[in-house]
Amino acid sequence: MPGDITTTSNGCTTGVQSVFACHDAQPYALTTSRASLDELHIVSDGKKASGLRLRHCWSENNVREAALSDCTPSTPRGILDRNNDLLACCSSESGRSSQDELSLDELSLDSSSSFPAVALVEDEETLRVSRARQTVDFVEKQRRSLLAQQTSTRLRLSAWEAVGRLEGVTLPSGVNALDYSMAVAAVCREKFPDARWLHLVAAVHELGVLSVTKDFGSSQVWTVAGESFPVGCKFSESISFSQYFSSNPDRRKRVFNKPLGSYENNCGLGQLKMSWGSPEYLYVVLGALNGASLPFQAMFLIRYQKFFSLESSRHYHELLGEDDVECLEMLFDFQKIVEEVRSWSPAQTEENLKRVDHSEHVEYVKTVLYEHLPQELVW
Repeated sequence: MPGDITTTSNGCTTGVQSVFACHDAQPYALTTSRASLDELHIVSDGKKASGLRLRHCWSENNVREAALSDCTPSTPRGILDRNNDLLACCSSESGRSSQDELSLDELSLDSSSSFPAVALVEDEETLRVSRARQTVDFVEKQRRSLLAQQTSTRLRLSAWEAVGRLEGVTLPSGVNALDYSMAVAAVCREKFPDARWLHLVAAVHELGVLSVTKDFGSSQVWTVAGESFPVGCKFSESISFSQYFSSNPDRRKRVFNKPLGSYENNCGLGQLKMSWGSPEYLYVVLGALNGASLPFQAMFLIRYQKFFSLESSRHYHELLGEDDVECLEMLFDFQKIVEEVRSWSPAQTEENLKRVDHSEHVEYVKTVLYEHLPQELVW
């Protein structure tokens, strides 16, 4: 039976999280006629039939026979599921090690299929709360809280393993976040075949949504969803649902209600405090928390991927530095690719993924991730 958990912030009710427990169910996105604020539907993620068959194969010969007889998965998510089920069998009672022919290095992905699935619900009420509560103080508090956690208690995953966890998140469009990310990477490879760093960004740019899941902190949806915008200066009317900024406390602070606010002309976007959402979370995790050595352009796209008002108006252009200007064209191209893929239905996403060599694409993405982010990351 579902249960409702009322969430509060600063003594005020911010919404309700409805939690559904359903054992041995296939992952799916629950829909409601009108979603409540910050609503998450959490459903246990069941195993596919092929996965169950593989998990009951205990001998080496049977494992290989089952693997060969299984149907070829039609999506990257299916390929990852198949690899992990095969790995689970091979590392069970037969005692295979990482030095055997079927090595852990070849199939190393922590499958998200053993974790609860989360369906994100993004509605106007969620964005209303975001507009009202995204302040300088809130953003600074979120950043300090993330960086202050003890290292010993943090989740540790490689970027490749984290991408696997995206299988447990269904985006508001109904598309699985793993399939979506792989689709964005495929389009980027097609349009910019030589930009390996861009293919990396495409694969990892959605990892910030994992912060709504239990292992990554169970963040409220309004702190994850929606577009990004600077705080500490006047809010642009080009931001969606900008009318709800009227309830934002920073609007009543004179220094923040000027075009440049607390910033200097041409200070560079890196000096700005951005609203706390999935892009900013990932930007802090990769940069400040893990010190990842990624190209400037890569970090630029990761942080400003949802900074849509930067292109829709010139409201923030006085803040741009020289390095920012050089990255704008690629940022806008990437945003257009993301917008295109986000417009696809689940069926369209699967159909478009069938047009690429799935096994080659997944292996390529894995190679690029380990090339740029080889180390285990703390989250």
